[in-house]
Amino acid sequence: MRIGLGLELAARGASVTPPAIPGLALWLDATSSGLYLDAGLTLPVSSDNDPVGGWKDLSGGGFHVVQATATKRPLWKESALNGLPAVRFDGTDDHLTGDPLAALFSGSDVPWSFFCVWQPLSLGSTTHTLACLASGSSSTQIETFVRVDTASKYNVRRVDNSGVAKNPIASASTSAVVQRTSAIMTGTTVEAFRDGAMVGGIGPAADYDVGSLTLDRFAVGIRRTTFDSNPLHGDVGELILYGRALGSGERAQVEAYLQRKWGV
Repeated sequence: MRIGLGLELAARGASVTPPAIPGLALWLDATSSGLYLDAGLTLPVSSDNDPVGGWKDLSGGGFHVVQATATKRPLWKESALNGLPAVRFDGTDDHLTGDPLAALFSGSDVPWSFFCVWQPLSLGSTTHTLACLASGSSSTQIETFVRVDTASKYNVRRVDNSGVAKNPIASASTSAVVQRTSAIMTGTTVEAFRDGAMVGGIGPAADYDVGSLTLDRFAVGIRRTTFDSNPLHGDVGELILYGRALGSGERAQVEAYLQRKWGV
């Protein structure tokens, strides 16, 4: 890890941390010491371009995300997002999985709150998935925590066990810059935000009401159903997931934490 990183983060004034807000389910932070070469989380990354076989969940829940296949491991980048480390996904097949997390979100109208600091490295040619819940027995059942489609627009997609789908899409395109993306899902409605501002077309209170959704897979960087698709080509610095819909004040606290830390 880069010497002096802790002092740099302190200087940026990151005060409120994700565990201070109840309901934290997953916390992945590329500036932490929780990145490993192996899926067993025994060999820490140390150099730029090291492959990431495991990323430790800092929430305390133990929902670490890993990749056992060497050729599908993303890379640790020492200084990718405004001078801070990130995990780089190649847009082909790189991804990390943490299937036990899926059980927390399986069922009917299960709420969540998602936050991510990232940068797309290409746009327009394919759909890029930041993170996605899915079923290993279905090619369609999914709960997508924000993705960017072939028109470079944010969207969230949800398809239940019966095939009923909701897919709110942003009214404007995003760009290939470092950005802070978030979404709040109440169970039946969803709102998305970029750099703290609501994304038109995905809010306020966009309809996201479907039936029961059985989920047993979770991945960062790809849509992983009965097959893999929509891989991410981009850098991920921090990903935070709560198992409930945060209130506006709570969302603002998490946004402020990420803004101060990452400078975006």
